[in-house]
Amino acid sequence: MITSENERSFQIKLIGWFNKILSPAKHVANEADGEIGVRVGERTKFPDVILWSNKAQEIAVATIELKDTNTPVDDPEFLNNGISKAKSLQAEYFVTWNVRQTILWDISGEKPQPLQVYLPLRTVRRKVSNAENLLVIKESQEYQRNWYFY
Repeated sequence: MITSENERSFQIKLIGWFNKILSPAKHVANEADGEIGVRVGERTKFPDVILWSNKAQEIAVATIELKDTNTPVDDPEFLNNGISKAKSLQAEYFVTWNVRQTILWDISGEKPQPLQVYLPLRTVRRKVSNAENLLVIKESQEYQRNWYFY
């Protein structure tokens, strides 16, 4: 009997979903992996998910760090740890996710900049109280279909 799912079970599903939708002809990212050791200074760290542009040449588009709801998606320690992994792979983007919220970060400059903040679609649906809010749901659904990197 399954009692609960955790970060790792979601990570496995996420990597599978990425690999189903990514292809070299259509997207900058063409493969997803997880828990591959990367050198960060003197240490080896393990990004939860790596979106590769060219895995053979170790060119990553982005890394994704997954946490539970107890970790704020913009927690400084969470960010610094994840950004160090992404930068070690020369990725320009980094994603943080904590079940409730997702942030896409541009890390190509000196300071990380949030490019987009996403709430889970289920959360967005609960907030719909009138017709004007339907646009939010439409955009959120479009995002879920196309949230990989172009």
